[in-house]
Amino acid sequence: MTERLYYEDPSLFAFEAEVMDLVTVGNSVGVILNRTAFYPEGGGQPGDRGTVGKAKVHDTTLSPEGEIIHWVEAGSQVPDIGTSIVGKVNEIRRRDHCQQHSAQHLLSQAFARLFGWETVSFHLGSATSTIDLDVAEAEWDELLRAENLANSVVFNNEPCQTTIYHRKEDLPISLRLAGNADDGLPVATTLRVVSFGDYDATLCGGTHVSASGEIGLVKILSTEKSRGSLRLHFAAGERAASQFERYRSVLSELCKLHTTGRADIIDAAERTLVDNRRMHREIRRLRSELGALHADHLKHEAIALPGGVRLVVASVEGDASYLQHLVSKVGDDAIVLLAGTEGGNAHFVFCCPQELDLDCAGLLRTCLDPYGGGGGGSSCRAQGGGISAEKAPTVLRRAEEEVTKGLR
Repeated sequence: MTERLYYEDPSLFAFEAEVMDLVTVGNSVGVILNRTAFYPEGGGQPGDRGTVGKAKVHDTTLSPEGEIIHWVEAGSQVPDIGTSIVGKVNEIRRRDHCQQHSAQHLLSQAFARLFGWETVSFHLGSATSTIDLDVAEAEWDELLRAENLANSVVFNNEPCQTTIYHRKEDLPISLRLAGNADDGLPVATTLRVVSFGDYDATLCGGTHVSASGEIGLVKILSTEKSRGSLRLHFAAGERAASQFERYRSVLSELCKLHTTGRADIIDAAERTLVDNRRMHREIRRLRSELGALHADHLKHEAIALPGGVRLVVASVEGDASYLQHLVSKVGDDAIVLLAGTEGGNAHFVFCCPQELDLDCAGLLRTCLDPYGGGGGGSSCRAQGGGISAEKAPTVLRRAEEEVTKGLR
C-alpha cells in the first residue's frame, strides 16, 4: 500500500520514492510508488499534477486496491520498476486546491450552523468550485451571512488539525455529517477528521491549509438550481482575488460606457434601460407607420395578371419580421414575393390567395435550392433564406417568371 505523505504534511511538494509497479490502460501508463505526496482524485478534489522522475504526471487516481497511480503524459520518460526517483507536486495548483477545499469546509459549517442546511456534494473546479445544499433556494442576504461567518474564521486564523479514529463509535458527537461516517469506507480503515479550531470538524481525506488564515478570502459568486438542490459557486484565496479583479474591470468598463462613477452606475444603468424601452416603443410605432406606407406603395406598383390577380414583387431592407409585417399590410388577395436583406443575408416570404393553384413552399424551394438556401411552409405561405443578399434579385426574377408562367 502506498504511503500517503500528503496526510502528514500537505505542504510537502518534493519527496524521494521507489517505483513499485507500472500499470497500463490503453495508451496510458501509470506509475505506482512506495510513498507519495501526490493526492489522488477523490472527495470532490482533483488529483495532483507534477513530475515523477523525468515523467510529467497529468493526473493522480486511486486504484480499487488502494494504490495511488500517477498517470504520466504520453511521450514521457517512464521510470523503471525498482528505481529511485524524486517526485515533485505542482505547488501552485496544490496550494490552490488546499485553499478551495478548506473554504468549502468553512462555508458548509456556516450554512449548517445558521440555517441547518447540509452539504450534499462538493466539486473543486478549475475556475470556481461548487457546493450543493439540501435546500431549494436561498435569499442573497442568507448567503452573505454564511460568507461573512466563514470569513470571520479565516480572519481568526484558526489552526487546521487532523485526528485519526479507527472506529465510528469514537468519533466526536459534534462532528458535522457524523451520520455518514462509514459511507463508502472499507471495513478496516481509518477515519480522518479535519477540524478548524472549535468551529468545524468533519470527515475528510483531502488536503488543507495549515491554518484558516491561509485561505485569504472566501466569496460566493452565484447560485443555480440543480436536481432539487441549491448549487452555489464560490472562490477562495487567489481565485477570489482574480474574480474581484474581473468584476472590477467589468464595473470600470460599465462606468466608462455610462460616463459616470461607480457610486452612480446603478442609477445610470436604470436610466439607460428606461430610455431604451422608450426608444424601442417609438421604433415599433414608426416601423408600423413605415410598413403601412411601404405596403401602400407596393400595392400601387403591383403587376396585373390574367384573371384579375395582382402580383407584388419587391426587395426591401429589413429582417424577416418586417417582411411578415408588409405581407399583413398588403393583404391576402395578392400574390406577394418579397425579399428582405439585412447584414449581407437575404430572407424571403412568398404568399398567395388560397384559391389559386400555386404552391408557395415548392416555389420557394425551386428558387433557393440552386444557391444552397432553404425554407418551408404551406401552399399559400412560405418563408426561407440562407443565401447572400446579392442573390436576392436573381431569386425574385426566377420566382416572378415561375408565377407568370403558371398563371398563363
